[in-house]
Amino acid sequence: MRLHETQDVFNNAIKYRNDFISWWREHSLAGAIDVADSAAAVEVVGDNLGFKINCKRKMIIEDNTITKLPFRFGVCSQFRLAADKLETLAGAPEQCNLFAVEFSKTGRNNNLDSIANGPLRATHLAYQLSHPLRSLETGSIGPIGSLWVDAPSIISFEGLNVPVTELTLRLPLQQSLTGIHKQLKHIEEISIVLSPKFEGGLLSVAMIKGLKRINRTTNSQIGIAPTYEKVFMLINEALAQGLNIHELQEKMIEVGLGKFARL
Repeated sequence: MRLHETQDVFNNAIKYRNDFISWWREHSLAGAIDVADSAAAVEVVGDNLGFKINCKRKMIIEDNTITKLPFRFGVCSQFRLAADKLETLAGAPEQCNLFAVEFSKTGRNNNLDSIANGPLRATHLAYQLSHPLRSLETGSIGPIGSLWVDAPSIISFEGLNVPVTELTLRLPLQQSLTGIHKQLKHIEEISIVLSPKFEGGLLSVAMIKGLKRINRTTNSQIGIAPTYEKVFMLINEALAQGLNIHELQEKMIEVGLGKFARL
């Protein structure tokens, strides 16, 4: 969708807004979009890269034809997007309360293997991905309240260079968390879902800088939960008691969880 540029910047901005509203109405999953109401909620602003959209309304959009966002976005309230062919987050809102990339109604998913170029500032970020994620680089320059990633696995945990209050990772094909403490920093709370058959070392999780606790991700009684969750509960106890990594390692071995007692 290309903007027909003229010498009249005002008319160009109006056309950019109208093109966006047409796209929004065509692909909205949040019910009918009233033209007058949406126009009042949308502002077009410009910078040295061109126009971008500010929007006060919540947007829930599915467009399975695009490989990238057809508009640039500035300040938005909530932006939830499903796009089977999406290859990049370029153009994502610079600032928002919630930004999410979700599975489409077709059951297929995007082509993303990177979440770079996401919002510069966001309270909540959520990504459902069908490809292994190359890194946790988000593009954010400010603190993140919650970051939720559902991907087969993460190749590198590097790149997350801002404080995160709560990090949730759903990684059913992840084989190793070795060295995660060297790559993740300033995480207060973490939740990790792994394969029930996961047998890698988990001591690195206990060494994440700033970590206060590991949150459980199931309601199962700990006795029937995946074995790695028993380790996470031991790590929580160690964090609360101020145990060092060697004391934690010894405790894991004592209770029969020695196969996880590796960095």
